[in-house]
Amino acid sequence: MLVKNGFEGIDFFINHPEMLPHIGNERNLFVCECVHLPEKIFENQAEKFLNWYEEPTAKNFEGLSDKDWRAAKVYFDVRQTICRNYDKYAEPKNQRLFYEISELYNKIISDTFKKYLDFYKMYFGYGYDMQHMHRIYAMSELDYDLNQDAKERWKNCSFCTYFQRPNLTAGSFQEIMDGEDEKAFKIFQQFLEVIDPKEVFVLSQKASDSIKKFFGDGVPENIHFFNSEFPSQWSVESHKEFVTVVENFATRRAKYHLQNWTRVTGRKKFVEVA
Repeated sequence: MLVKNGFEGIDFFINHPEMLPHIGNERNLFVCECVHLPEKIFENQAEKFLNWYEEPTAKNFEGLSDKDWRAAKVYFDVRQTICRNYDKYAEPKNQRLFYEISELYNKIISDTFKKYLDFYKMYFGYGYDMQHMHRIYAMSELDYDLNQDAKERWKNCSFCTYFQRPNLTAGSFQEIMDGEDEKAFKIFQQFLEVIDPKEVFVLSQKASDSIKKFFGDGVPENIHFFNSEFPSQWSVESHKEFVTVVENFATRRAKYHLQNWTRVTGRKKFVEVA
C-alpha cells in the first residue's frame, strides 16, 4: 500500500499502512479508540504483537492461513472500517459503530443549511445556460453540499484510531507492552500535524484520558472529548458541545455559499449569516 501525502514521514505508517487514517474533503477529524481483531483467530496471541511498533504488519501475522489473514486485514484496515462500521442494518450490532453519530452530524448540518439557505430561490437565481458556466459550477457545489445523505457527509470527514495497534479482544483497548499509551500519543501528534484538522472529536474515554494526560494544560482548543462513539451515551453537556461545534462549521459553509451566490449573480444576499 502506497504511503504518501505527508504520512511517508511517519515511520509507523511505513510499517503499518493499513492503519493510515481516512482523509475526507472536510477538515473535521473523528478519533475512535481502536480497531479490533476477530477474537476467534487471535485468542492468546498477544506475544505476536509485542514488537508491533517496530516490525512491519506481515511479521505480526506470520503463520496465519490466507483465509485468516484476509479476515484480519478487513478488521484492522482503518480506511475500510469507516465504511464497514456504518451500515445501520449490519449484524452483529457492533458493526453499526458510526451510524448513530453520523446521523446526528448530518441532521445538525442539514438543519443549519435550511436555516440560512433558500435553495429554491438560489437555484432560479443562477440561470442555467452555457453563457454562465461559473454559475453552473457554483450551483453544483451548493447542490452537492445540501443534498448529501448521512453516509456521504460522514465519509467527507476524516477518521483515525487513537491507539495504533488493533485490539486483541472486544471492549476497551488493552495495553500489552510498556509505554504503548505514550507511543500512541506521539503518533497522534504527528498525524495532527499532517492533517491539520479544523475540529477534532475524540470518541473514546480511554483515548480522551490519554490525550489529556500527555498534553497536560496545553490541550488545543479545537480538540473536543466524548466518552463514547454513541451520542445516546453522552452527557447533556457533551451533546450541547457537539451540536454547537458542528453548527458553527455548517454556518461557515452556509456563509460561503451565500457569498458565492452573491459573487456569481451580482444580487444582494436575502439572508445574512452572522
